[in-house]
Amino acid sequence: MKAHRLSDSHLFSYSKAIYRLLFRLSKPSLLRLVFLWLDDPFCSTFKGSVQSVRDVSVYKEWVGSNSVSRRDIVERIVSVDWKTGLSAKQIAMLDMQYLFDHPTALRWTARKIGNLETDIRLTPFDVESIVTALRNALDSIFFNYIYSEKHPALPLFLIRIQIQDAFVRVLPPPRRIFYMALPFGSPFVFHTMVRDSLHDMLLQAMEISLSSKHQPVQLFHTNLTIRNIEAMMKRKGVSRHPSALGAWSVYAKNEVDTSPIDPQEKMREPVPEDVLERRKYIAGVRFGKDLDKIEDVLDRLAFRLEEACLDDDGRSGIFRPSVTLVFEGGNVLGGLKEMCEKAIANAEQIPSWLTGEDGVTEGMTYDGLLQTIK
Repeated sequence: MKAHRLSDSHLFSYSKAIYRLLFRLSKPSLLRLVFLWLDDPFCSTFKGSVQSVRDVSVYKEWVGSNSVSRRDIVERIVSVDWKTGLSAKQIAMLDMQYLFDHPTALRWTARKIGNLETDIRLTPFDVESIVTALRNALDSIFFNYIYSEKHPALPLFLIRIQIQDAFVRVLPPPRRIFYMALPFGSPFVFHTMVRDSLHDMLLQAMEISLSSKHQPVQLFHTNLTIRNIEAMMKRKGVSRHPSALGAWSVYAKNEVDTSPIDPQEKMREPVPEDVLERRKYIAGVRFGKDLDKIEDVLDRLAFRLEEACLDDDGRSGIFRPSVTLVFEGGNVLGGLKEMCEKAIANAEQIPSWLTGEDGVTEGMTYDGLLQTIK
């Protein structure tokens, strides 16, 4: 039902929320969007297209000017060129630009595209068809606005879904804005965290939009939640890295296999002078070498441990306590690696699900073995 779909040109009145969207962008990002808006009929200025050439020239003069601040640009937007408000498309573009500029702005989780009965044969995503199917699935239930855009640096499409109460000119709260990402050629989709029944319904709509008449699709939880879209792409996108985490990362970066036509220096095995040097070496092997890069940073690990306690005779008893282990911080894997280097933890015995090798951020272990949620 198209009556429940907001148009690209639907206007939103200025509010604290919109001012916040404008002021959180940098000056170059704001100017980039302004140039796009001036060339888009759904983002037409208050004065109409007659003044567009003059408007462009004003903003072009500001690109290289150090005397023009971000506040000056925002004041011209709200007081001169778009004084009646910003359109739904402009609001979505502001949100998207912030995600492009700040890859850690949202917490993402990955779901695998699959089917309980048959193997899924993936075809390249047709984003327009998926967006159309999403709109058709949501139109009869919610007032909505859907906007999609290709990521400028990563091989994926981002889809922003905005749920409205009605045709109002006030922005909805952040919890009613949902994001999904479609990486090219990957059997996974990424989406922002599920918080309530509304988001559960949106996930069902995602399954419908990804399905075809002959191939229904289900989305399966993967135990991987990351506050970084770049880190998610590295682990679940299409590259060598998702299957080469932890100690295997050196193979993904060609640090082990050499080419006969590209002779390299032989890798010298370090001869530890003392115990500390050996611990640092083992920690480097177990955790990899790129934990300081932003795309490798994890801010949370959570695992539930179930182990059988041994009785007095050393046999496994019936008592199985359950303990939840949670690590949180700016760089969890980096912190665990440092603990191993300082002998606070044993680098040789630490399990692979705490080194990043298993590619999950949550799950349950049963007698030391990781059990993933299906």
